Amino acid sequence: MDWSLILTPGEPARAIIEAARSTAADLIVTGVARNELLGRDHPGKTVEALIRAAVAPLLVVRNPPHGSYSDLAIPVN
Repeated sequence: MDWSLILTPGEPARAIIEAARSTAADLIVTGVARNELLGRDHPGKTVEALIRAAVAPLLVVRNPPHGSYSDLAIPVN
């Protein structure tokens, strides 16, 4: 799988959407904010903006991994 690192200043959701658009991304993967002691009921401002405006399917990962991935499933169409 080819990937590249893109560093872009500015508002996070707008920068992610522009990077996805300029690279013709097939998938956007993001996590949720973890800065609250007891978690939160919503995914956060950036993820909510991505849900509304993403130019590619959005995968939101809610829980961090607890070790190495031993198996991986990748959907294709």
